[in-house]
Amino acid sequence: MYIDFLTIISLIISYFTIYSIVYFLYIYFKHKDREHSLFHPGVSIIIPVLNEEGNLHKAIGSILSQEYSGDIEVIAIDDGSTDKSRAILSDYERKGIIKFIRKNKPGHPSGKISSINLGLTKAKHEIIGVLDADSYLNNDAIKNMVGEFENKKVGAVVPITKVHKPRNFLEKLQVIEYTMSMCVRKLVSNTGSLFMTHGVGTLFRKKALKEVGCFEENTLTEDLNIGLKLAKKSYLIKSSFKAIGYTVVPNKTKHVLKQRLRWTGGLFENSYWFKDLFFNKKYGNMGLFVLPLNLAWSGISVYIAVMWLKDFIKNLYYDLKDIIITNFDWGYFLNNKLESLMKINVNELTIISLISLIMFLSFYFLISKKVKLTFKEALTSYLLLPFYFTLFLGLNAIAIILTPIYLKQKGGRPWLTDKTT
Repeated sequence: MYIDFLTIISLIISYFTIYSIVYFLYIYFKHKDREHSLFHPGVSIIIPVLNEEGNLHKAIGSILSQEYSGDIEVIAIDDGSTDKSRAILSDYERKGIIKFIRKNKPGHPSGKISSINLGLTKAKHEIIGVLDADSYLNNDAIKNMVGEFENKKVGAVVPITKVHKPRNFLEKLQVIEYTMSMCVRKLVSNTGSLFMTHGVGTLFRKKALKEVGCFEENTLTEDLNIGLKLAKKSYLIKSSFKAIGYTVVPNKTKHVLKQRLRWTGGLFENSYWFKDLFFNKKYGNMGLFVLPLNLAWSGISVYIAVMWLKDFIKNLYYDLKDIIITNFDWGYFLNNKLESLMKINVNELTIISLISLIMFLSFYFLISKKVKLTFKEALTSYLLLPFYFTLFLGLNAIAIILTPIYLKQKGGRPWLTDKTT
């Protein structure tokens, strides 16, 4: 019996969908998020800033309004802003609310990552948070994360991330992506295999950061790099569903593409730098399974996108041919099209795919409630799922294909070359 490669890929995806959902539920109910404790260490939050006058009040305000018994220090580092960011931060400084560092002269930025590293040298507390200036936290986020640091093996804790007020089509597609990615992170976190941090309020252990050499400045994705550094030193990275961060996402296609080029470029360069972690049993599930699968998905997504495009062009060609042959008899064409759509070839693959689809839709509903999506957001996500798995993943595939060219042109300190990403 002949089975084409795309069918094999479909079976693999269906299998992993079913397996991951069942395994996630098992792990989730077995490992609950740590409850509040009497452990209230001081926390220093570093906010790197470059031309963020419209977002600063929201970011800083979310830290100042935290429901947390321990001391919270806010350190804002301006990297040469030319808008009103410095004036806003100076006002907070005069009131004694934050520590304000003027890193560079206006118009002369030297990079976000160096700003974070500078903040580390000025922070007085052992727990360090990094919050992008276009992001903010729920008022109980820090309280819900610090308890994990009672375990000395924990090097970082990441909150779940939600899209801030999604309005247009692209932003709403990213709601789906962020919801699913947080689910995956929670799964691998509970198996001790999480290697990714992010800038939307992740907390770090200062001792661990110093041990691994702080943040790498010459990388496209410092959050991935520091996560891999910590994992290599056997530190755990935990994820909390009880802590929520919000971030502004790109709302134009060109900005999404630039962001994905940077993300994929960072994945490729860091996979090369940390290649000794791959298939290394010393690093358990992360080395043997999670890291290789994460990288392999790039190739699989490109293959699926190319095959989908190939089938689309092929079907379009035959549809146009049929229309011309029937002398543009649209009634006959639509009738034939509906008949073909109604003919479902029921076989083992169809049944497995249907089971995985039903499980995925049910699971997405549960997760959307867990990450506190509104009813409107959850309903919109359901309606946009077909577009996400075609158009949006196709855009990601384009970014992957273009990444080698991008890596030749750019590298390190991303906001020096493209503030939109």
